[in-house]
Amino acid sequence: MPFGSSVAGAKGGIPSWAIALIATVIIVPLIVVGIFASVPDGAPGPRGSDATVQEARSAEARATLGALGDRARVVYQRSPHTGLDIKSLGATREELTGRFFDASAYTCGGTPDNWRARCRNVFETGDPDLEITVNLITGKSSFNR
Repeated sequence: MPFGSSVAGAKGGIPSWAIALIATVIIVPLIVVGIFASVPDGAPGPRGSDATVQEARSAEARATLGALGDRARVVYQRSPHTGLDIKSLGATREELTGRFFDASAYTCGGTPDNWRARCRNVFETGDPDLEITVNLITGKSSFNR
């Protein structure tokens, strides 16, 4: 279609240059906004990089501790007399290694009604450790913070 012709043919319709102009005015700004929105904010503050890293550390630790709690509950239900430490749960070093923590950061153990798993040095303020307490009989669990 030659430049300047219309979409609907010779009679009426919107010229193709107008469609191209409208698309450029709408689509290009959306792409630019999308690019800038995907760049993390490096400014300090409640949503700055420090807070984002802290949230990521907490999320990784919570996910791993929750998975350990789930695994401990399954192991206990299948074999109530099995140990409840990390080795007895069959958790491998690879499973416990993430971006912020490795297997050495995690410990766990306890009794079926008061089983605990801990990840060391998650937080910078207050108690630095994150801990989950699980009742392996009922399945009720809670984090210390």
